[in-house]
Amino acid sequence: RVKTLTNSHHGSMITVVVGLLVAAHGSLGDVPLVPVPDVPSFVPPSFDCGWRTWTFNRLRGGAAGTRSFSSDAAAFDALRISTICNGTVPYPGDVLPHDPPSRIGDNPKEGTWFVDSVNGDDSYPGSSAATPFATVHRAIQAARATQRANKTAQTVLLGRAEIHYLQGIPLELTAADRGLTIAGYGGTLGPMPILSGARQLSLTWVPHDTSGGLNVWKAVVREDIPEIGGLRVNGKRQVRARWPNGDPETMGLHTTPSGWADPPQSWLPGVVANGPKTPPIEVKVTTPSRAEAYAVYPYYTNGIGGICNDVPFSPNVSFWCNTHNPRDGAHGVWNGSGGLVYNASTTLPPAVATGPWLNEAEGVAHVWHSGGHWATMMYSNMTHEPASKTIAWRSGGFQDARASSDGAEWYLENLLELIDAPGEWYFDNTSRTLYLYHNGTGAPTPYVDATDLETIVSVMGTQNDPVRDVTFDGIQFVDAAASFMKPHGVPSSGDWALRRTAAVISEGVVNLTVKNCRFQKVDGNGLLLSGYNREVTIVDTEFVWIGGSAMVAWGSTDDVSHNGTLGFDATKGEFPRGTNVDHVTCREVGLFEKQASCWFHAKAMETNITAMLAFNGPRAGICFNDGMGGGNIIQDSVLFSFTRESSDHGVFNSWDRNMYSVRQPDDDGAPAVLPQYNLIQSNVLVANYPGAQEAVDNDDGSGYFNTTRNVIFFGKYGMKVDMAGHDNMHTQNLYAYLSPVCFVDLGGGEAVPAHRDLFADNTCIQGQDDGTYAGINCKDNASWPMFRDNSIYNPSGATSVCGMPLSKWQAEGHDIGTTVHKGIPADQTIFTWATKVLTR
Repeated sequence: RVKTLTNSHHGSMITVVVGLLVAAHGSLGDVPLVPVPDVPSFVPPSFDCGWRTWTFNRLRGGAAGTRSFSSDAAAFDALRISTICNGTVPYPGDVLPHDPPSRIGDNPKEGTWFVDSVNGDDSYPGSSAATPFATVHRAIQAARATQRANKTAQTVLLGRAEIHYLQGIPLELTAADRGLTIAGYGGTLGPMPILSGARQLSLTWVPHDTSGGLNVWKAVVREDIPEIGGLRVNGKRQVRARWPNGDPETMGLHTTPSGWADPPQSWLPGVVANGPKTPPIEVKVTTPSRAEAYAVYPYYTNGIGGICNDVPFSPNVSFWCNTHNPRDGAHGVWNGSGGLVYNASTTLPPAVATGPWLNEAEGVAHVWHSGGHWATMMYSNMTHEPASKTIAWRSGGFQDARASSDGAEWYLENLLELIDAPGEWYFDNTSRTLYLYHNGTGAPTPYVDATDLETIVSVMGTQNDPVRDVTFDGIQFVDAAASFMKPHGVPSSGDWALRRTAAVISEGVVNLTVKNCRFQKVDGNGLLLSGYNREVTIVDTEFVWIGGSAMVAWGSTDDVSHNGTLGFDATKGEFPRGTNVDHVTCREVGLFEKQASCWFHAKAMETNITAMLAFNGPRAGICFNDGMGGGNIIQDSVLFSFTRESSDHGVFNSWDRNMYSVRQPDDDGAPAVLPQYNLIQSNVLVANYPGAQEAVDNDDGSGYFNTTRNVIFFGKYGMKVDMAGHDNMHTQNLYAYLSPVCFVDLGGGEAVPAHRDLFADNTCIQGQDDGTYAGINCKDNASWPMFRDNSIYNPSGATSVCGMPLSKWQAEGHDIGTTVHKGIPADQTIFTWATKVLTR
């Protein structure tokens, strides 16, 4: 069997969006894959080129540029510099991700164990490179026994340029593995060792359908693998048979064609169309309260059972299962659809259009949330009625905490009848037959990798007996299985639902270090910090081509016992606290579940994100699902090209709809319901897709954010508040080419007067005249934000607030020191200011 590492598996493929041809999907033909416009139409071409090159130079030369992984070429392509700048900026070269500088294996010490997946043997001693084990499991066993006997830290070294298959058994580290390091050894600093969640299959292919230009082969899978959710051929992700055809790594609503069908004629009612089968327990805790600062969301609110039983969510708890929740009440609850009636003009493949389908219950429909494209819902257990053009489903939709009763764009997958393009595959679990549309001549390679494990490594202890001091250094985690059709939970009162799994899970852990690692072609989430985690460090690590979110911090409270009335109480500390994310690269996330980010944050606090480079995602790059605890820092980072397929989000997004009690200022402190301030400073944040509402979206009651000294390009607004958002400060920021306004309050409630927002000492360039630079509730001056010392630029040189010219507004004692200037500054002036903002 071939176990050496190929370039494609190592990650040398760079996502090139501009000019890509969809040659790998036969029914599309060689159709150019055209990206949608990603900046407002009023932005002049010179600035459109300028912001891209300035941002590229910043991510290479600023704090975010000093990283172990070089993503220069991928970032250059994502910024479309070659096309937008007409080739005037030199391409940086095909700079591939290189092996990070981990040299632990060069001079092994006592307590070191070696693994060689090609030449090793588990009967060997494993204590030298000459006598290595064959499997990681055997090495962990030896290390654990030695650590128990000698109380000394152990090291497990994996052979570089090797794929270490786990054969369906995840690595499970416990408190007995204290001080363990897993790293690479051997040869030069070449390809990193791979821990794979896949099984390598040995197949005998025979033709299935090679008529009419098709090239479909089939093989019986004899390996004991329960299901196949993903397939790799020579390291390349194959596409599960789907219609419309599309490649999730390069296509979506941000490209034409998108791989999605237009919205159907109508939608069928879902499982809760007539309300929940049984009423929920509606939880409302009014003591303690944070009413002193939160006018709209002062209490703890949740729901148990009801709709949460019908979906179902796991556990059966959600803010959105309470029909009296303070956000939208009964209009905000989960309400997924039951199917669709497709348009008469919809051209399904002939074998699909006529039906019935083989194994139609195993088919999956992916459906965008209607309106703002907030999420995708996946449904299964389908039936098809060709005469009525109806596709119905009986389960699913739990991937969206606020699933809508209708939908938008959609596609079908996982039906044999859909396999009609090179690279597509289908697995019939009943007959154990794998079908592949071979993209080549002759039979396919006999060795393919089938994703098997959702979790490759779990580091699991308890708060009372945690796993301590574990390090992963220079390891590549690949090919974890997809999780979008497995049960999901609702982490807190934000909009998102997730599955509490990932390729690497950390729970009950102190001082975990993940450095110089790569998470690649993981079909679910990348790294999950679940429950109790303290002082976790993720540094010089890359996440690329991730099916869900790259990194997830998801804490726990007791949402169920005592009728849910303890759900607000986080004083036991069962959540991630003190996490450091440093010099991480993240790109191409949310390939399958579109409600995905590079960093997702729920019931967690005191996370420090420094020098992150992140781009290319369907929703926000960083998402805070609640406001628990605070004390988070996002600094010196570069984020762009998010909300590529959705809207009502920013590069950063937060919600704060529920009250939580945590110990402040540390685990030994007293309980407090008001959070520490969060700091967002010295970042480059680019809201460069039409769906981006603003770069920093402090949504629904968000409070205690200090956003300062950032460079922000584009967006509808500079600073946004709503639902009585409060205690938010935007100071010393540069906003360029906003439209319409620099500040907006979208309503839904007014801030407590003692907790007003601040917008001061900012430079804001409005790309178009709007008549005002700040949209506020002009009736309630006790809650007005505080404005001062801002410099406003727009084409006319005029502005107003509350219908008054700026001069009159200021004469009444408001907005002292703010000035308005006629005309848009020159490009170079803007970029000079931008550089100064980041170096103050």
